[in-house]
Amino acid sequence: MHRMLGQSRPMKDLALRALPVLESAAEDSQRDQQLDRILMTAISQSATTLFYADEFIAARDARRLQARFAETLHRAHHRNVAYAHLALIHAVSEDLTAAASYLARIEAEDWPHSWRGGYHDAVEIVARAGVARNEARPEEALELLARLDPHFATIAPSPRRCWSSTSPRPWPGSRSGSA
Repeated sequence: MHRMLGQSRPMKDLALRALPVLESAAEDSQRDQQLDRILMTAISQSATTLFYADEFIAARDARRLQARFAETLHRAHHRNVAYAHLALIHAVSEDLTAAASYLARIEAEDWPHSWRGGYHDAVEIVARAGVARNEARPEEALELLARLDPHFATIAPSPRRCWSSTSPRPWPGSRSGSA
């Protein structure tokens, strides 16, 4: 709730304190497996909070934990989510080689059909656009971003943030020069 209200510091502090506890729980072979879905959500939300609080190293660590936990649970779509976010984190941090590496790990067939082409894969699309733009393929970057146009009002600010970090040009279609 604090994150949604723009009060990122209390949420950041909570996420930083929660991360070691979540890691311990995820790696505990004696954990109550009925709580695995909640644990996955808590890891993901902590990572998102840390990303928005500009705690990229901690956000990266949380997404790596999410990827490992997803592998443990055989939930390939959650692993894809983690890899997409890791790619975005690296793109925002201007390490587009690492971003491309995480994008290469995503298995497209592991995305649930209903998750394709909208909110759920927006992070992957934006990370791919950032890598394409960095590799001097601006037309490809714009084509990727155009896929998000129908969903723009419902996606978080991550796409604009990534674009502004990887492109000297304004976000496509924005009226002002700011992303």
